[in-house]
Amino acid sequence: MGRSLPVLDFSQIAGKLDALQQQVRRFVTAPAMPAGQSGLPAGAPADGRTVDEFKPFLVALNLTKRCNLKCAHCYLDATTKAGGGSDELTTEECSHLIDQIAQVNRGCLLVITGGEPLTRPDILDIARYAVAGGFMVVFGTNGMLINDRMAKELVEIGVMGVGISIDSLDPQKHDRFRGLPGAWAGAVAGIEACKR
Repeated sequence: MGRSLPVLDFSQIAGKLDALQQQVRRFVTAPAMPAGQSGLPAGAPADGRTVDEFKPFLVALNLTKRCNLKCAHCYLDATTKAGGGSDELTTEECSHLIDQIAQVNRGCLLVITGGEPLTRPDILDIARYAVAGGFMVVFGTNGMLINDRMAKELVEIGVMGVGISIDSLDPQKHDRFRGLPGAWAGAVAGIEACKR
């Protein structure tokens, strides 16, 4: 197949983002100066930085409530929204949102997630648009819909990686948590397809 699609270890990424969180915390909590000093408004950071200087490194786009699982923890209540819904952004609205994000930080890590993003029929078009716009695009997925063809297409589009959820090394525990027998096997098959 050529280049394989990296499977992201979000726990490693979270550890590396700790340093970024520390920087953000310092930025947000810089000592404030009283009004009238240095010509800055009341409450402005003492060193003169503004919120306009902050650029998010990572943006997560939850683009659908559709899902092929019934996970115990899911805040999206995806099982009741299996067909999408009128509250889901259109392809054009997603492109417009991506354009707005580009005005803030075109080079950020853009995580496309949901629900299960691969249930959305136009998701590859949205990913293609984001990659063409200069974003580092990754998918957050349960992995069950990734086969060799899908993995190849994601690579060809320019997607940089996928984060596939594995909740336990015990398939039964994973399946119970995800609400569907065979979910563990499907996720592992998705990982294997990405590695090929």
